[in-house]
Amino acid sequence: MVKSERDAIIAYGERMQALASKSSSPLQGSNSKAEKLSSAMIDLEQKRLEAVRRRQEDEIAKIMTREQAMVDLQLKIKHAEDEEARKKREHEKKVAEMKAQAEKKKAQRLLELAKQVILSYYLRILSFNP
Repeated sequence: MVKSERDAIIAYGERMQALASKSSSPLQGSNSKAEKLSSAMIDLEQKRLEAVRRRQEDEIAKIMTREQAMVDLQLKIKHAEDEEARKKREHEKKVAEMKAQAEKKKAQRLLELAKQVILSYYLRILSFNP
């Protein structure tokens, strides 16, 4: 949209220059005045077009800056999400390891308890005198 508007303004300026260079005044005495006036109009139009071009370039630069900021923000969010997922996986791995260790300790305690019960049972049998 901005580019098409700029192109239209440039085309208008070129048409104005072409008309100014082709036009001839019917009054020969005022020809130099007409040329000066035409030249002044062309200069004003060129200045206006240059100001429009600068505004458009500034606007495009601002748009590009905002787009780059959005890209940077999206990359930052993606990185944070990846980091969060990595930490979650590590946490789940640690929890699973802790559960496995707890189960192993529980099994060992049960085994020790069973050994004690069996030992106690055998000792009773050995000490039993009918």
